[in-house]
Amino acid sequence: METFDTPTMARFEQGVRVITHGTRLRLRLRGELDLVTAPGLLDVVAARLEQCRGHAVTELQIDCADLDFCDSSGLATLILARQRADAAGVRLVLSAQPRHLRHLFQLSGLSALFPAEPESEP
Repeated sequence: METFDTPTMARFEQGVRVITHGTRLRLRLRGELDLVTAPGLLDVVAARLEQCRGHAVTELQIDCADLDFCDSSGLATLILARQRADAAGVRLVLSAQPRHLRHLFQLSGLSALFPAEPESEP
């Protein structure tokens, strides 16, 4: 079982890079978030939020800098991830949102739910 004792840890789960640093858990997406990949992201989010219980993790950051595409399945998954994070008392942040993702949020009326955040730390 992985602990949160070390300052920084990184590993890959379901094609998503998982990095813990202090009170922040960061998931770094790469490629496409679509019908095929979205369930894997939701599995990673659910598992990591469950593991955060009892630890000092207060923020789940999803780094979207390397996200090339997001369809409606990906959008639904991000909404579900937000709901699960809220239920766990963890702030969800989508950092480094590419233009196509911000545009999708504008078209779907979700810009307020997923405001643009600055670039994430390496």
